[in-house]
Amino acid sequence: GDAPETFAIALAPLVLWAFSRLRRTASPGDVILAAVALAALVVSHNLMALLFFAMLLAWLAWELAFGPMFVGAWILEGNGSQAAARGKVVAALALALALGLGLVACMWLPAVLERNAIQFRNVPSGTFFDFHRHFVSVQNIFAPAQFFDLGATQVRFRYSLGVAQWFLGGLGALSVFSPLARRLSALFFAFASLTAIYLALPGSAKVWEAFPLMGYLQFPTRLLGPAAVSLAVLAGAAVSWREPTRHPQRALACAAAAR
Repeated sequence: GDAPETFAIALAPLVLWAFSRLRRTASPGDVILAAVALAALVVSHNLMALLFFAMLLAWLAWELAFGPMFVGAWILEGNGSQAAARGKVVAALALALALGLGLVACMWLPAVLERNAIQFRNVPSGTFFDFHRHFVSVQNIFAPAQFFDLGATQVRFRYSLGVAQWFLGGLGALSVFSPLARRLSALFFAFASLTAIYLALPGSAKVWEAFPLMGYLQFPTRLLGPAAVSLAVLAGAAVSWREPTRHPQRALACAAAAR
């Protein structure tokens, strides 16, 4: 029953990778790649697409403001200044975002223009979809993954991130203390994972109540999807922060564990 939402979570790393590649190259082919990946995310699940689209915009803004300059071959070959390169990359990113949203306008545009024809007020409160009923405890979030019987009439779910995931993510977060330029990217995903985890906990109820639009997400457990994606990026940082390594077999073992 959660196949679309699960598919959206699986697509999110592809979207981040496509826009990261576009940020480095600003090539027309990568514009199309990023746009198609974003369009696939939007049509997979509307609520998860909102979460990941917000993460994508925040990450791009963070990288443009604090990340290492995307000089690339365009600058190294002496074809222009850094300011011109920045403008070219910003234009490519904006084009990919616009093209990706334009490809699936048939899905989101009527929801915006014809929202007065649909009743949404009963969604976030007073029903099973009231977010107050769906927070998850700290013990469950950091508990080991659970095998469950799909044939059972009352399946018991445990909303957890997985021990390997949060452990490797924690190791990757330590790369913010490394001398590598990408430590600032790790800092963003560390902050994103902590924010997503916090918003899934009962202690964040006041935040949900302060922003009524958040109630339309219905389930705070949805935030574990962005948290898992952020931890996956940090797990990769747990391997890369030791580069260059004199023991490539150790890096291979760490990559296999993260996988």
